[in-house]
Amino acid sequence: MLEPNLSGGLLSGDPAAIERLDAVVNSRVLDSSTLRVKLWDAMGLLVYPDKYRLFGERYELDDDKIESLRNNAVVSEVRNLDGPENRFETAATP
Repeated sequence: MLEPNLSGGLLSGDPAAIERLDAVVNSRVLDSSTLRVKLWDAMGLLVYPDKYRLFGERYELDDDKIESLRNNAVVSEVRNLDGPENRFETAATP
């Protein structure tokens, strides 16, 4: 669902590429079971967060994220909110 909308424009911060992906995320991905979408590059740069305040921030990738990048796999998980990339989240915030 997301893959056809991923492009190099995301890596360079192209507003049109971000807008295209944002439209898909908001209309087809986010729901009561998927509250957030964050996409990282291999260096830990957050190239797409559905919460814009995080654009362009860099985080150390954990082993699961590194492995998913190596295997070209999607990682979906229930996360605790302790990580720095979740600092704007609360348990009750959709």
